[in-house]
Amino acid sequence: MNMPTVVLSQSTLIAELSQEMVATIAVVVESIHDRDEFRLSDESGQVLVYIGPNHMPVTAGDQVEVSGCEDTREAMAFYASEIFLPDGRRIILSLTYN
Repeated sequence: MNMPTVVLSQSTLIAELSQEMVATIAVVVESIHDRDEFRLSDESGQVLVYIGPNHMPVTAGDQVEVSGCEDTREAMAFYASEIFLPDGRRIILSLTYN
């Protein structure tokens, strides 16, 4: 049985992200860097995504949509709150570092 792919009505390109901006980006998972971070890319650039102390729900090559908040105090970093997987599942990242 094929699950429908969740497509959100509006997504932002990585290059359009700005400090403390809440957004959804439709991207490809480039690589997994650590147990709590992975790199995403789209046609406009790349961004490092942090998921906190949650289970890593993606693998390299996945086409996903990620909702969260941009934080540019350091290098460009996006803090994910939700991930929409290609099979239609929605992952809510409820755990955060204190």
